[in-house]
Amino acid sequence: LWDSFSDFDSDDDRRLSKEEFVAGAAALEEIDNPEKAFDEMDANGGGLVLFDEFCTWMAAKKYPAPKGAQPEAVAPVVAQKEKEAPKPKRTPRKKIDVPSEEECMDIFAMIDMNGNGLLSLAELDKAVLATWPEFNNKPAIMRAYKATDTNSNGYVEQHEFMFFLQFLSYYNNLWDSFSDFDSDDDRRLSKEEFVAGAAALEEIDNPEKAFDEMDANGGGLVL
Repeated sequence: LWDSFSDFDSDDDRRLSKEEFVAGAAALEEIDNPEKAFDEMDANGGGLVLFDEFCTWMAAKKYPAPKGAQPEAVAPVVAQKEKEAPKPKRTPRKKIDVPSEEECMDIFAMIDMNGNGLLSLAELDKAVLATWPEFNNKPAIMRAYKATDTNSNGYVEQHEFMFFLQFLSYYNNLWDSFSDFDSDDDRRLSKEEFVAGAAALEEIDNPEKAFDEMDANGGGLVL
């Protein structure tokens, strides 16, 4: 299931848009109506499906409940997870010692195997794994790449490389904070998790208001 989910996830952000799901569904040859299937998975109507939602739907399709069984049979498990008290923690912040501009150019040249002065996401991903393995975090790499690619040409250019490293450090630390808040490890935050964890940051004056501002679609979860 993870392999199928990853195949669908064309931008490697660990969540599926309807477009990604519909485009990838043909490969499974098991889904008659991909758009309807996506809407069933996307229970909160947020327009994105996470891996656990994908698994739940696929399991229900392949292994349907016995006749007469009530859907609420799984509710206590979900309810229990929601009621568990989050355990706020604080992961030590990480920082890349960004090299000098000259050193950055040397590193860029080593990564830029074809010498075209452009680094693709795949090249950056490989370089991070080889050079800064502690920062090998796919969502953070993707965010850093998109933030650096200011002209939207799909590449990080030589003069942008130093900014990529700075963004990589920044987004990794944001990911660590998100993971600290995410007490049930489902890669999304409820308001309870966010409010309980916000104290560790010491930067958010009104956690409930901040959560509502993030939760633009009012689904009660922040991705």
